[in-house]
Parts: sequence; C-alpha cells; structure tokens
Amino acid sequence: GDIYGQDLSRAIGLRFSVIQDTLESLKLGHQIQIKRSMGMGNVGAVFALTDAGRARAHEYLEANQYSGPAPVPLAQYSEMVRQQKPQPGWLTREALRRAFKGMVLTEHVLSQMGPAVSSANSLLMYGKPGDGKTFLVEHLNNLETIPIYVPYAIECQGNIVQVFDPIYHQPLEEDEPSVLTVSMERSYDRRWVKCKRPFIVSGGELSLDMLDLRYNGNSKVYEAPFQLKANGGIYLIDDFGRQRATPAEVLNRWIVPMERRVDYLSFLTGGKMTAPFEAFLVFSTNLNPADL
Repeated sequence: GDIYGQDLSRAIGLRFSVIQDTLESLKLGHQIQIKRSMGMGNVGAVFALTDAGRARAHEYLEANQYSGPAPVPLAQYSEMVRQQKPQPGWLTREALRRAFKGMVLTEHVLSQMGPAVSSANSLLMYGKPGDGKTFLVEHLNNLETIPIYVPYAIECQGNIVQVFDPIYHQPLEEDEPSVLTVSMERSYDRRWVKCKRPFIVSGGELSLDMLDLRYNGNSKVYEAPFQLKANGGIYLIDDFGRQRATPAEVLNRWIVPMERRVDYLSFLTGGKMTAPFEAFLVFSTNLNPADL
C-alpha cells in the first residue's frame, strides 16, 4: 500500500536520513514512485510500489518474509548485552527485602538468596513439593532494576533471528510521534525495544531442541531460544529433573554457557552462531540433588 516516508522510517526503525539514499536509488530504478507530497521533502511524501517494485518484492519474499525493524548485527547485539549486565553492588539487602514484600521469610533465607542473586551466575533451589520455591524465585521479578534494550531481531551470516517476544518482554515505550511531528525522535535506536528485564519460566515441557534456534519454514526466519530471550534477566527451569531430557543432558547443555558466558546455536544450513549468555539461570527441583 501507500506509505509516508516518515512512517516507513519508523517501521524500519532507522532515521529517514539513513534510508533516504536507498529510496532515491529505488526511485531512479522505477521500483517505487511518489504519489503526492506534503511539501516537506521525501520524509513527508507518499511512496508506493510500481509493478517492477512489486515483482522485486515478491522475489525477495521467496527468500525471506521478515517484515519489521532492521535487524541488529550480532556483534552489536553481543556488545550491548555485555554493557547491560548488572553492575557490581547493584543489589542491596533493602532492595531484596522490598522484592519479597508480602512474603514471610526469615533473615537466614534473605542472607542465602542475596549473594546467590547478586552473583547473577546460576542458582539451584531444592525443597519439598509445595514449599514455595517457584513463588520465591518469581518474586525476584519485583527487584528494582534499570530497564534493558532488546532488539526486534538480530542478523548473523545472512540469517534473521527474531528476539523480541511480547509474551516475555514488557515494553516501556515512549509515545509514538505522528507523521506531522517530523522533528520528534525517540531518545534511543528504534531497532531496539526498551523493556523491563525479562523473567522466563520453563517447566517439565522443556526439551533440548527448544534451547536452540527454531526455524519457521513459512517465513524462513529463526526464532530465538528461551535463553537468548532471557539475556539480561532471569531464566527459571522449574521442576528440574522432570524434563523430557535427562538431568545429565540438561546440565551438559548448560556447562559451556555457564562457564564461558557464550552460547553456540546452530542454523539449518550447518552454520554456527556464537551468542552472549548473560541470563541468571535458576534451577528449581523437589528431587534430591544427589539423585540428579
């Protein structure tokens, strides 16, 4: 359909000055045309595809049907994830107490939880069924932390991986400017979403293939696994020991990421992607740890 230059810029997540040259070359190649203009240059012009442009669009859709903000290169994403790690000293006893407000806890439990959460590496919680392990971990989501920025998608080796998931990421959006307020811009790169730190839970339904890139045969786009979506936040593996895979297989899957803080993910073509692993991994189980 028809679209204003400013709306196109917002949809792609790039400033209009960045895409202007590309639009000019598409116009010269008769791929797009300007139908009318509000008199503010191309930013206020209405663009439409020509027949040649529509044919080219169909050609590209055969290879990939991703539509949305421009994907962020993997190197940029990796750097951003590491910059957004919680800084040393970010957790105080008072902040932890506020997060667990409404729960009846002893000082001993707070003294145990504090250092474990502050380390932001990994945590194993063991207790009998129904004694509040999951409830306790869920309250960590109440910790007052600074927001993080999550990309809509990342690009690696020509493949697009969708990262932002509205189920797990809670946007803290600024107001969207209208087409008439050209000068208004968000205070950050629009290829990213400003979010609350994610909190993701997997239970007994977890299988090892869910921890790798999932390829959508229709859109030809990959979906990020849970641990990638949880970067900068908490990933809880509930009912540990009752997954479809054995506990040994699940732990073996996490050994390298927990030690090196990187994860290796596979593409359908056989290529590998080295992604940052900065999720706080929590295992919760009612099975005796010695039996795991």
